[in-house]
Amino acid sequence: MDKIMFYFLLSMLAIVIVYVVLLYKNNKKIEIYRIIQGLVCEAEIRLGSGTGDLKYEFVVRKVHALLPFYIKMFVSEKLLDIWIETAVDELQEMLDEEIKKEESHPIS
Repeated sequence: MDKIMFYFLLSMLAIVIVYVVLLYKNNKKIEIYRIIQGLVCEAEIRLGSGTGDLKYEFVVRKVHALLPFYIKMFVSEKLLDIWIETAVDELQEMLDEEIKKEESHPIS
């Protein structure tokens, strides 16, 4: 009976550890995406339009410089690409909305 209880508790501990690691991983991904959003905005301000490749490299270099190794393990290059493209699309949508607002409410 003691062996069964030991293995049961060991199994439960393993499940809890996996759950905590997954929560940590998901929370870090949200933080990383927010950092990427900020870096995309910074790249746009610093480098301006027509410099897409330079802005992309700027963001990638900054992300790699900011993130510790143990966090980088959770972020593949493909995921980083997706996040950067998504952040660029969101920034473009925000800028388009601002332009529409300004056009519909001209300053007199």
